[in-house]
Amino acid sequence: MGKTKLQVSVKISLFTLLLIVNSLNGATAPERKLVATQGRGYLEEVNGYPVLHLKGSPEEMGLQHGALLKKDIQENVAFLLENAADETVEFLGLKMSRDAIARTLVETFRAKVPQRFMLEMQALAKGADLPVWQVVGTNLIPEFMHCSGFALLKEATATGKLLHGRVLDYGVDMKLQDHAVLMIVEPDGQIPFVNVSYAGFIGSVTGMNLEQMSIGEMGGGGVGQWNGIPMSFLVRMVLEEARSLQQALDVFRNHARTCEYYYVIADARANTAVGIKATPTALEIVKPGESHALLPTPVPSTVLLSSGKRYDHLVRGTKAGIGAFTPETAIRLMDAPVAMKSNLHNALMIPEDGILYVANADAHKNPAWTQPYHRFDLRTLIAHKPSETVAGVVKEISLFNGKSLNGWTGDATLWSVEDGAIVGTTSDKLPLPYNTFLIWEGQPVKDFELTLKLCMTGRNNSGIQYRSREFPEAGDHVVGGYQMDIHANPPYTGMLYEERGRGIVAKRLTQVVIGPDGKSRVVKTLGDATPIELDQWNTYTIIAQGNRLIHKINGTVTADVTDLQRDKAARSGLIALQLHRGPAMQIKVKDIRLKRF
Repeated sequence: MGKTKLQVSVKISLFTLLLIVNSLNGATAPERKLVATQGRGYLEEVNGYPVLHLKGSPEEMGLQHGALLKKDIQENVAFLLENAADETVEFLGLKMSRDAIARTLVETFRAKVPQRFMLEMQALAKGADLPVWQVVGTNLIPEFMHCSGFALLKEATATGKLLHGRVLDYGVDMKLQDHAVLMIVEPDGQIPFVNVSYAGFIGSVTGMNLEQMSIGEMGGGGVGQWNGIPMSFLVRMVLEEARSLQQALDVFRNHARTCEYYYVIADARANTAVGIKATPTALEIVKPGESHALLPTPVPSTVLLSSGKRYDHLVRGTKAGIGAFTPETAIRLMDAPVAMKSNLHNALMIPEDGILYVANADAHKNPAWTQPYHRFDLRTLIAHKPSETVAGVVKEISLFNGKSLNGWTGDATLWSVEDGAIVGTTSDKLPLPYNTFLIWEGQPVKDFELTLKLCMTGRNNSGIQYRSREFPEAGDHVVGGYQMDIHANPPYTGMLYEERGRGIVAKRLTQVVIGPDGKSRVVKTLGDATPIELDQWNTYTIIAQGNRLIHKINGTVTADVTDLQRDKAARSGLIALQLHRGPAMQIKVKDIRLKRF
C-alpha cells in the first residue's frame, strides 16, 4: 500500500490475523474415529473434532458434503435463514429479513460465482435435501465478514518456521460455532488444502494448502460493490491454485473483486508474506516492515494490519517476543484484547509442516481464545484414513467389481457383465417358468444401507431383494423376502413387496406400520406417485435398521415401513436382484454399495 491511505472499517467486528515463524515440537498420535463414508469422501472425528474429507469432482464433493453433514447443514441453514425470517436487519439502506437478503445475494452473484463452485453447491443441496438457493445464499454470508491482522516473518522467531495465525471475530450469535468442521479438500486436478469452516460452506476465509501457502481474510467496507467473484471463493481459488505468493496475488489481479477486503497471504517455502488491500478497482500491497499512516509503528520482518488499541497491543506483543516466538506463545497473541467478544474461531497455521491449531467459540458464546486448541496434521490426515470400523459403522464396500460376476450366483444364461454393469436378460422365445434371482454370496446382512444404480427396459418389472432367503424347493436361484419393487406402474415403483410372503406391504409414497397382529396402517402419505423413467439410470437406496425399512429413488423416500409382526418380519438375510417371469425384459445394475450398521 506504500503511501496510500489504508481505510480500516470499525463499523463491523474486526478480525485479527497473525503470522509468526517458528518450529513445532512433535505431538502424540491423535485418536481418530471414522463416522461415515460417502463415495470417496468420509467424515471422521479427530480427538472429538469433526473432520470432513472431500475428494473428487465438484459434483462428487458437493454430494459428499451434503450427505455426510446433512443434519448440521439443515440446522445451520434453518437458523441463518428460516428461523430468522421475521428478523430484519439494515441492508443497503433498507430493513430486510435474512431470507430476503440471501435471495438478493443469490440473484446478484448467480452469474459471477465460478461454475465449478455452483456445481458443487447444487450437489451439496441435493445431498442435504435443501433448495439450491438456500445453500447458495448461505454461502454468500461471508461477503459480510470483516477483520484485521498482522504477520511476523521467520527471522522474528526462535527456530525459523513460519507460523500464520488468524482471529475471526464474527457472528457467535449466528451459532456457526455449533456446526464447526475442519475440511480436508482434495479436488480433482487442484491442490489439496485444509479449510477451517462450518457445515454447508464451500468457500474459505481461513486455510492452508499442501504447497505451503496459507491465507486469511479481513474486511473493510464497500458493501454493495458486488460486480465480482465473492470473497470466500477467491480465497478458495488461492488455496486450490497457488504454489507461490506471486500465483496467489495473480488470483486477485486476474479476477473481478467485490467490496473492500484485506488479506494476509504467506508463502512458507519462500519465507515471505504480504498484506493486501483489495477493492473492485485497486490492489495494494503491504510488505514486511513497511509503515503506513494508520500503521505508524513498523516492526522489522513483520506486517501488522490492525486498528486502534488492538494495533497498539499487537505491536507491543510482537516487539516483546521478537526472535523468540513459539507456537504456544504465538497462540497467546490471539487472546483478548486482540480477540473480541465475538471471537468465532482462532487458527495458528504452520504451512511448512502442514500443521495447524484451531479453537472455536462454544455453545454459550464464550470466545474462541478461551477454549482449547485442537492440533491437526494435514499431511497425515490426507495420507492415512482412520480405522474402517468405528462407532458401529463398517466400511462401505462395493458388491460388484464392474468386470465379472465374482461374488454372485445365478443362471449364467440370463446374467452377464457389459460395459461395467450387471445385465440380466429374458426373452419371449424362452420364457421363465418362475421369478429368478442373481444372489450376492456375501454374509447375510442385518442393519445396512444399500445403494445401486439400475435401469430397466421391457414390459415387465423387477426388484431388489434384501433380508431374504432362498426357496430351493421352488427351483434354482429362487428367493423370497423383502423387495424394493421396480415397476412401470407409478403406485408400485419403489414400493415394499414381500416376495413369496405377504405381497404388497406398502405402496409407493406411503408410510406404513404393520402391527403385531399383521394388520397394516397407512400413517402418512408422502406425496403424489408420478412416473419415473425406468429405462434411464436411477439411484435406488434401501435402509434397514431394526424393524424400520426405508426405500428411496434418486434421494426421495418412496416407502417407509415399520414392521412389528414378529413371526413375519425378517431381521437379516440375503441380497439379490430379480428377473421376473412374463414378457421379455432387461435390467442393468452398477455402482452397488453396501454399508453395514
